[in-house]
Amino acid sequence: MSNDDVIYREYSRCCSAFKDGLGALRQRETGIAVSFFQHASQSVAIHDPYFGLYQSYLGLARVLHGDQKGLDVCRSAVKVMPEADLYLNLARAASFLKRRCLAVEAIEQGLAMDETHPGLLRLQESIGWRRKRPVRFLPREHRVNQLIGARLRK
Repeated sequence: MSNDDVIYREYSRCCSAFKDGLGALRQRETGIAVSFFQHASQSVAIHDPYFGLYQSYLGLARVLHGDQKGLDVCRSAVKVMPEADLYLNLARAASFLKRRCLAVEAIEQGLAMDETHPGLLRLQESIGWRRKRPVRFLPREHRVNQLIGARLRK
């Protein structure tokens, strides 16, 4: 994960522990980031507007630190606060754990909310993306789908 991939929104109104967690994540200090995000998450109530955001980054940091249960934290954060940035974190966590189908699903859901989200678009491009089959009831390898697909690409 490169430094410019950590965040895409302005989080200046978030608590200092969250900002420190972002800084640690940028420095690839995932253990420290987990501690900061845990503190940020515990500092607000479940109904706080930032709770889902803090949980999402906590889950991502936990996955990057080697804890697969962080993926569940990302999933629950998206349920609490469905937002494109949170879907990005879920997709990153899934991709890191080699769960491509879950990553693709998270990217699709995030792009449904914000079709221009730079992080989701970049992740979509990096993991590879197939277009839908022209004739969906036929297999991708069927000659009709191949011919129509070739025409559509021109």
